[in-house]
Amino acid sequence: MTTTLEQLTKRIEQLMREHVEGVQLAAVQAIARAVVRENRARREQAASAQRTTRKQRRPEDEIATLSKRLYEEVCKRPGQLMAAYAVELSSSANELQMPMRRLRNQELVRSVGAKHQTRYFPLGQSF
Repeated sequence: MTTTLEQLTKRIEQLMREHVEGVQLAAVQAIARAVVRENRARREQAASAQRTTRKQRRPEDEIATLSKRLYEEVCKRPGQLMAAYAVELSSSANELQMPMRRLRNQELVRSVGAKHQTRYFPLGQSF
């Protein structure tokens, strides 16, 4: 009878060890899946944020003020590149694109050249 009781005890302990190992393995796998899902969600969220991020539009009065300053600069120094005007106005050439487009549409300035070699000249009208 002792043999059977010892065998039964050993068998129960073995089953308990197998059960605990199985539960531990399942827990580790669940945590790994959760981490992978979380990382994937963060990457998708970051990618989505990059796609939808837009600069705020500048106020109309700011563009009008910048247009006036840009026109004065073009009148002072005709035939310069946008980069030269940007330095004088402490701005970037990209920020001056909209004000320059407005000046050209109002026929206050004409442009000669293409792309980064475009030069700007006043048309003699007043702002």
